[in-house]
Amino acid sequence: MTTRARYDDRRERFAKACDAATQRASRLANGRLVTFFGAIIAVLLAVDLPAARLLLLSITGIAMLVFVVLVRASQVAERTVRCLEAFVAINREAAARAERSWDQLPNPDEVEVREDHPYANDLDLFGHASLMHLLGTVVTAPGQETLSRWLGAPAPPEVIRRRQQAVAELAPDLDFRQTLAADGRTAVRISAMRIARFLDWAEDIESAGAAVGMGVARVAGPFLGVSAVGLFGFWILGGNAAGVAWVFPILINAWLTSIYRHRVDATLGTVSADERAFQQYADMLETIDGHEFTSSALRDIQTAISHEGQAAHERLRKLYGLVHLADLRHSSAHGLIQVLTLWDLHVLVGLERWKRESGRLVRRWIQCLGELEALSALAGLAHDQPEWIYPTVDEAALGAIEGRNVGHPLLPDASRVCNDVAIGPAGTFLLVTGSNMSGKSTLLRAVGLNIVLAQAGGVACATRFQIPPTRLSTSMRIHDSLEHGVSYFMAGVMRLKTIIEAARGHDASRATFVYLLDEILQGTNTAERQVAVRNIIDQLLGLEAIGAVTTHDLSLADTDHLREAGHAVHFSEQIASGSENRAAEISFDYKLRPGIATSTNALRLLQLMGIGAQREE
Repeated sequence: MTTRARYDDRRERFAKACDAATQRASRLANGRLVTFFGAIIAVLLAVDLPAARLLLLSITGIAMLVFVVLVRASQVAERTVRCLEAFVAINREAAARAERSWDQLPNPDEVEVREDHPYANDLDLFGHASLMHLLGTVVTAPGQETLSRWLGAPAPPEVIRRRQQAVAELAPDLDFRQTLAADGRTAVRISAMRIARFLDWAEDIESAGAAVGMGVARVAGPFLGVSAVGLFGFWILGGNAAGVAWVFPILINAWLTSIYRHRVDATLGTVSADERAFQQYADMLETIDGHEFTSSALRDIQTAISHEGQAAHERLRKLYGLVHLADLRHSSAHGLIQVLTLWDLHVLVGLERWKRESGRLVRRWIQCLGELEALSALAGLAHDQPEWIYPTVDEAALGAIEGRNVGHPLLPDASRVCNDVAIGPAGTFLLVTGSNMSGKSTLLRAVGLNIVLAQAGGVACATRFQIPPTRLSTSMRIHDSLEHGVSYFMAGVMRLKTIIEAARGHDASRATFVYLLDEILQGTNTAERQVAVRNIIDQLLGLEAIGAVTTHDLSLADTDHLREAGHAVHFSEQIASGSENRAAEISFDYKLRPGIATSTNALRLLQLMGIGAQREE
């Protein structure tokens, strides 16, 4: 069964289950409505039929009990529907993702990337039809932050190997990965900023016991409330004038409320804004905690979310329960209950106690959730592309990259063309020539994206991909800036300056500096560009960096030094001659060949588009 067929089959099964669950939820809602109105009718009849009043009131009581049961059952049924709808969407999107049907996928959330990031923009890491889009199963802010960080910065080899083991374990476990994703999809989305604010509160342990008088007020408040009720009852029943003393306990409680109002509002405002997310994060953590893992990275995550015999999901549900109690503030009865019991103060004490017991652990729980989501996303790619391999990131391979059948990960299987690629050792570079549209830029992006996947712990689009620990830097997409007064050529120069400075400051004994340069220094005359590009390549060769350079300039490596240092490969095109009834056609096979390209196609392309200049005879 193909990957697409597998996901289509799962989608259809979940869709049928969702239809059945929707019908059940509808029946429960109708039953709840009928029971509610039945209770009301029984009450009205009891008023007019004294002889049957006992029976009718009994029916009312039973109806209300059934109503409560149906409300609970309806909530469970509605949650089941939401969960099954999430499974349907997950499998529909997975099928589209496997075929790179980007327009059928929801747009990924925006990821803030530094303008000076060494490769993110050139390699399409983020945005539409990007690597993040391909790995688009992360649904929480922690998961997105973790995955984007892994893609944007290389991990040490020992960490990569641990992630690979975890990815290999998760890849075939489709039910677990989709359950985790479904749990996350039904959660309220919390921004990273709001999570940071919550963590600041949770980790502020010193403030948890700062108000000594809070404990006294918590005991005195209910006592004063009971006193006020007793005195009020005495006054209503005709007690003497002193009965109005019931006002004073109320005033004291109101005063205590005002003393702690700022602290109560600040705390409850922080933790209650996204209370449902605590429940959903708890569901995700419970899914993780309840699964059996064997790889060390996954077992470490499980250990981290279980501390001193109480799992993270249990502690988060306790927090959710406390926040749910705080929601009484939104009720019309809150004012009366508050002055009688100091309700908010009791909730605040409970939250402060929770903070002391669990606050210092929350950040690690959220990190674990993000790490598991990121590993699950990488595992999804490994599952969907079983022919891809786990690359070797080897310290012993410093100075060389070797790939067999390397392809561009973002292209569909049907249109992807793979090539063998070798870059290095230090003192050499790969010189890629070829005509327009022949595949030079795609080759560089294929190498770059597979390096990114390899150093994140994922699979690579290749049958063999061995790299050293690398520091990658690229120059492919250059943009001028009217706002900053930077021309296209100057923007390219600034980018190259950044790359050379990074290579100079790089420790070659720890990792290999890898550069990928695509048609650099466009925007100036050919003679000056040749001299400048040769100078830049010379500098990089002298810095023990390795890399690949694409160019249309077939004379770039004419100097003896570059001819010896450059390993030349090229792409070519095939041109079918036209006939009386058929125009000439140009096609590409995107296969890499040794040597410098022997042809160009710019004028031919112009002619095929009907805008080529015709020379006079």
